[in-house]
Amino acid sequence: MSASNTEQEVIKVAQQIQRYLRDHPLAADSLEGVVSWWLGSVQRSRQPEVVREALQQLEAQGVVFHRILPDGNLIYAAMRSSLEEDIDGTLADH
Repeated sequence: MSASNTEQEVIKVAQQIQRYLRDHPLAADSLEGVVSWWLGSVQRSRQPEVVREALQQLEAQGVVFHRILPDGNLIYAAMRSSLEEDIDGTLADH
């Protein structure tokens, strides 16, 4: 995969994650869970590096955050304020 294709793939995955979190604002999961549950069965073939990069970009934008569990695993979840702003903006548009 070329660099521009990878970048496009990361953007696409980030958008899919944001859509999932709008529908499931209390979701929290590991990288593997994000691939399996948040992105769905069609997306399970996604490269974990692409999903990790999308999560890192969303974290830098304040959309998601991660927590480190005692066993060292990372859990990703939505930042409440970014979802509330998104929901408020969506409701204002209607």
